[in-house]
Amino acid sequence: MADNVKKDETSIETNLYRILEVTPIATFDEIHKSYRQLSKKYHPDLCEDKELGAEKMKEIVAAFNQLKEKNSRDLYDSKKMFQFKNYKKDRSGIQEPKGFFAKLFAKKPTEKDLKKMKNFGENFATAVSLAKTRTPNGMSQARDLFNDLLKIQPKNPDLHFNLGLSFYFSGDFPNATICFQNALKLDPDFKEAADLLKSFGI
Repeated sequence: MADNVKKDETSIETNLYRILEVTPIATFDEIHKSYRQLSKKYHPDLCEDKELGAEKMKEIVAAFNQLKEKNSRDLYDSKKMFQFKNYKKDRSGIQEPKGFFAKLFAKKPTEKDLKKMKNFGENFATAVSLAKTRTPNGMSQARDLFNDLLKIQPKNPDLHFNLGLSFYFSGDFPNATICFQNALKLDPDFKEAADLLKSFGI
């Protein structure tokens, strides 16, 4: 590891952006402004509950030190739980009907359904590419696409996870929480979803 890159010492149970009350796509100026406001609020000399203030200031300073420089912030953001999932057919959640009669009476897909399925992987990749821009507009467009794709594959845990991440990076933690919980219901071994919920204190 290069000497100028700080080691990421934060635990999974710590979410730096929530501590600093900013979105994960906040600019440095926004992070610095929130840091100053929180420092005034929780500084032991200014906070009525000095013990609480001291504990909060410790968290706030540690979070700011990790996010104030690009290299250390990039290191934090590179955690696996913050990475969007690419499309995998075996994660679709679609179960093919088994047995002669099940196949015989299974609902036949319409031409429109077939077209949607044909373009599914391509649209999934487009949504991930938009999300990876980590811009407000990119996240908004990705979120719309992920929602559309969920209408086709509602039991795809990766789609719920990606939708959750798009909410997360936009600072909508309540909706992100719901999506990560949905992903875990579909795949109880979904480590990244579980880690993100832990980082929210859930």
